[in-house]
Amino acid sequence: MRGKPRASPGSALRRVLLGGALALTLAFYLGRAATDAAARSPTFFVDPTRAALEEAPPWLPPEWAAEAQAALRDLPPFSIFDSRGTEEAERALRGLRWVRSVEPAGRTFPRVARLRIRVRRPVAKLETGGGTALLDDEGMLLPVPGPEREVHLPSLPRLLATRGDLGEPPGVGAAWRDRRVRTGVAAAVEVRPLVLRRGPSRVVAIDVTAADGKDGPLAPPVVLLAEGGARILWGRPAAERAFGELSTAAKLEALSRVEATYPGLAGVREADLRFDRPVVVTDSSRLADAH
Repeated sequence: MRGKPRASPGSALRRVLLGGALALTLAFYLGRAATDAAARSPTFFVDPTRAALEEAPPWLPPEWAAEAQAALRDLPPFSIFDSRGTEEAERALRGLRWVRSVEPAGRTFPRVARLRIRVRRPVAKLETGGGTALLDDEGMLLPVPGPEREVHLPSLPRLLATRGDLGEPPGVGAAWRDRRVRTGVAAAVEVRPLVLRRGPSRVVAIDVTAADGKDGPLAPPVVLLAEGGARILWGRPAAERAFGELSTAAKLEALSRVEATYPGLAGVREADLRFDRPVVVTDSSRLADAH
C-alpha cells in the first residue's frame, strides 16, 4: 500500500530561504525608511558654521584656523548621512593655500563630522629685510606665527648666500622664485635628519651661494654649516643631482665615516662628501681621507 507522498528535501529548504529572504527584505526596507527619516531630521544635521579645530600643531598660525572657519561659513547644514556635505566641505578647505590635502576622519552621531587636514609645514627659513621668512618643501612662503607660537616650531636650517641677495620675498602663499632658494629648500628636506640631531654636528644653516652655477662647476652648490663650525660640502640635492653624483644615502654614509674618525666633527673645518672617499680638512690645515 502506498503511503502519503513525502515532500522533497528541497522544499523545506526553499521555505527557509524564502522566509529568510522575506525577513531580510523587510529589515532592509524598514532600515531604509528609518535612515531616510533620520536624514531629514534636524537632529542629525551638521552645521559647518560651527566648525572648530580639535587638534593642531602648537605653532599653527591662528589666522589659518580663522581662514578654515571662514571657508566653511557659507556652506549649508547637511545630514550626517549625506556624504555630499562632507565632500563639499573638503573642496572648500582644499582651496586654502596652506592646505596640502583633506580627507574624512569619521563621524560621531548625531551631528559631528570630522575632517583631517594636512597643512604645509616649514622646512627652512631665511632672513629678509622684513624679518624671518618661513618656507615649505615647495619653496612656498608661509606666514610667521607670533612669538608665543614660534617657540614651538621644529628646528629649521637657515638659508644664506655670501654673494648677492636671494631676491625679494613673494607674497604669502606664493613660491620663492630665486633658483638658489629652491635648491636650498630641496637640500633642507634631504638633510632633515642632520637638522634634528643634537650636538656640534647638527646642521644649522645651508649656504647656497654657488647654487646658481656662476662660480663654476667645481664650486659646491650646497654647503651645510654645522653648529660646531664645520663646513660640509654636500653638492646638489637629489632632485638636481648631476650624472655620476653620489646619492643621498651614500653622502650620509660618507658623513658617518667622517664622524667615526672625528666624533662630533671635532677639529674638522671642512668635509667634502661629493666623492666616493670623503676628503676632510682639519684645523691643522692638513688633508685626510675618511676611510
